[in-house]
This record gives sequence, structure tokens and C-alpha cells, in this order.
Amino acid sequence: MAVMFFRTGGKPVNVQHITEPQSSSGVAVNGKCAFGGIIVKTDGVNDVTVNVYDNITNSGKKLIPDDVVIKGSLGIDGVGYDPPVYAEKGIYVEVVTTGTCSWQVLYDKG
Repeated sequence: MAVMFFRTGGKPVNVQHITEPQSSSGVAVNGKCAFGGIIVKTDGVNDVTVNVYDNITNSGKKLIPDDVVIKGSLGIDGVGYDPPVYAEKGIYVEVVTTGTCSWQVLYDKG
């Protein structure tokens, strides 16, 4: 069963896996995979700046534009790709906020 993630415009991204929620920067997926998107939940007040890398550290090729800002007032938002974007090394998510947040990555292993 595919996970459905709706991005701006309502177009669904179909992927097979979603990571467990995490609240700080870290490795989402290790190894080759397809990155379908990221969902970020804010604390309802503070903005969250997100960078997603094709790596297992916060360096190298970025899978989304530099410093995507998720507005705190939105509560939940994200970035999605259909078709998913290929990642050679894995997926590392870097989050920066003065409040709290959680995130989940949608992906396929292959």
C-alpha cells in the first residue's frame, strides 16, 4: 500500500515508506533510495528551516532548495516530488528552529 502525500496543488506523491517522526536533525534513510518528500509539523508558532541532503551528513547535494522555511503558523507543511528524486547515498534532514518540530520523510528503497 502506497503512502499518499499531497503537496501544493493537491497532486499526490505515491511512495511505499514513511519514516518515524523525528524531532532533530539526522539520517532519515541510509543508502540508495527515492526521495518522495518531507512533512514538517511545527509547534504552531516558530518557523522551521529545512535542508535535505543526498548524504548521511549535512553536506553535499541538496534534494530540496536551500533553506526551505516552513511557517510556524501553518502547523504542518512539506515539500513533495512526483516522480520522486533519486538519492545515491541516503537522506539526511537538517532542521533549525527556535521552537519544536517533528518531521517525516516519504521514500522508496531500491
